[in-house]
Amino acid sequence: MEWAKVASGSEGLELFTREGEYLVNVDGKELMSSYCHVSEDALATVSRRCTTLAMPQIMIGGLGLGFTLAAYIKEFGDGAELSVVEKSPDIIHWYNTYTKRNSVGDLDDSKVNFICNDISKYNPQKRFDVIALDVDNGPEAICGAHNQTLYNRPGLKRIYEQLNPHGTLLLWSAFDSESYIEDARQSGFEVSTEVVDIPETGWTHYIFICKKN
Repeated sequence: MEWAKVASGSEGLELFTREGEYLVNVDGKELMSSYCHVSEDALATVSRRCTTLAMPQIMIGGLGLGFTLAAYIKEFGDGAELSVVEKSPDIIHWYNTYTKRNSVGDLDDSKVNFICNDISKYNPQKRFDVIALDVDNGPEAICGAHNQTLYNRPGLKRIYEQLNPHGTLLLWSAFDSESYIEDARQSGFEVSTEVVDIPETGWTHYIFICKKN
């Protein structure tokens, strides 16, 4: 069955659907789909391991189809203050109109703070215990060249300052990156990697765990 286009947005974004699944392309390239969300679930599980606070402040960079948010709601329930920063008003609109029922379902997102802003430029008024980035397909800018400031050393130092003491930056990636690990270490982080094998696909995803020293 062919993908059917549901909507076109700004910045080259397009939403497609097929048999209840969703796909978002940017400039004709696949950015995300609802086919598999094992690594999104893993991102929330790793976040739980990274904080022992009773009510951690968590910022998620990138709303996407909502699977990362859904994983955090499942993992933390009312035991965290969740903020989602998404630069595209189209993605937020599509989430509320189409994709939310596919990803979040009956979960309650009413207490989530949705912020329409560019995470690479956003300067929050408070610090966070966990910052989870699920913006590109890893530490390379495919959703705008300015996203590179999320991954280079100046950008990493900026995120470092947005974290509370002993806070953690998590970056989801479809590929390993020794250069990103080195840049994060040079920016003051202690870095480890969680490898996530995706069943029945042969894919391997990565979560870079960058703990503030």
